[in-house]
Amino acid sequence: SGVYEFVKTARKNNIKPIVGIETYWAFDRKLKGKDELGSARPSYHMILFARDNIGLKSLNRINSLSWKEGFYFSPRADNEVLSSNLEGVMATSACLGSISSQYFLRGEYDKAIYWLTYFKELFNGNFFLELQPHPDMEEQRQVNSLLLKASKEIDAPIIVTGDSHYLDCCDSSYHDHLLCVSMNKKLDDPTRMRFTWDASIPTYSDLVKRCSDSDIPEEAISNTRYVSNLVTDDYFSDVMNRWPTFKKLPLEFPNTYEFLVSECLRGFKDRIVTGKQIGRAHV
Repeated sequence: SGVYEFVKTARKNNIKPIVGIETYWAFDRKLKGKDELGSARPSYHMILFARDNIGLKSLNRINSLSWKEGFYFSPRADNEVLSSNLEGVMATSACLGSISSQYFLRGEYDKAIYWLTYFKELFNGNFFLELQPHPDMEEQRQVNSLLLKASKEIDAPIIVTGDSHYLDCCDSSYHDHLLCVSMNKKLDDPTRMRFTWDASIPTYSDLVKRCSDSDIPEEAISNTRYVSNLVTDDYFSDVMNRWPTFKKLPLEFPNTYEFLVSECLRGFKDRIVTGKQIGRAHV
C-alpha cells in the first residue's frame, strides 16, 4: 500500500491527507453466485474514509477481510465486516454502482431508502449521500434527484464528488488505454466499457459550474468541506518504527532490517521459478 508515502508527502507539502477506500459491498461476502438483484458479480460500491488513526486501522481490517474472505471477482465486505470495524470510519453512498443507486435505477425507491437508512444508522450518522456533477449522464441526473429527495426524507447530508479517475483532462486517453488493458479489450471494440464524461479532477470553479449545470445545490460543496474537517490527521501517530519485531533475531544479523531483507530474498527465491537473479534492489 502507498498510504504511508501518500500521507508523508501530503504533510510535507502542507496538504491535509484524507485516507479512504472505494470498497465493494455485498449482501453476503461469501456468496458466489447471483444475488437478489440478479447480479452475476454481486458487489456494489461504497466509499469509506478514516477519520483518524483508529479509523485507518479499521480500514485495513475491512480491506484485509474483503480480500481474505470475500473475494469473488472483487474483494467484498458485507454488513458483518463493516459492523465489526466501524470505529473511526465514515462513509458515503458512492456512485451509480452503489446498492442504493442500483435500486433507484430499477425503480425500487423503497429498497434504496431502506439501505440508505440502514447505513446511516450503521455509521452512527457519519454517512453522506454522494451526488456527482455529470450533467450529460441521464442516469446520474436521475439518481442525483432521488438522492436529494432521500436526503430530506431520512435527514442525511449531501456531498459532491467528481468521480475522478485521472488528474487532468489530457490524461483521458491514457486512462482509456488502461481500461482496455484491464479488461482485455481493443480500443476499437464497440462493446467495451468507456468513459463518456470528463473524469479529471476539477478546479473549484469548474466544480461549482458542473454542480450548477447538474442542479446540485451549493450545500453539497460546503458539506464536502465539513467532511474534510471531520478528519483528524493523526495517521500513523502510534507507530514510528514499522519494521516487524522478531522475538528471536538470529545472531548473524546485526538488526531487524537486515534479517527482514534476508527473509524477503529467501521468499522470492522460493516463489519465483525463473533464472532471474533476485537481489536487494527488488526488496
